[in-house]
Amino acid sequence: MFTSVHTSEMTLRRLGAGRRPGLIARLLLARRLRREMTALANLDDRLLNDVGLNRHEALRAAELPEWDAPAHWRA
Repeated sequence: MFTSVHTSEMTLRRLGAGRRPGLIARLLLARRLRREMTALANLDDRLLNDVGLNRHEALRAAELPEWDAPAHWRA
């Protein structure tokens, strides 16, 4: 799960510093974020505890729309 966030960051860096990613890049990043949030919501309570979340927080985060994610998740 965390590897793809790092991959997203690398993808954006390859686009060039200061450049806004194109539509396709943004759609791919939104899709990746949605998959990661779904995976987070599907973790068991022990693993959620390891990352400092409880079940309610994970489910609430999974319900957020992709554009409402914190900036450091998207870049």
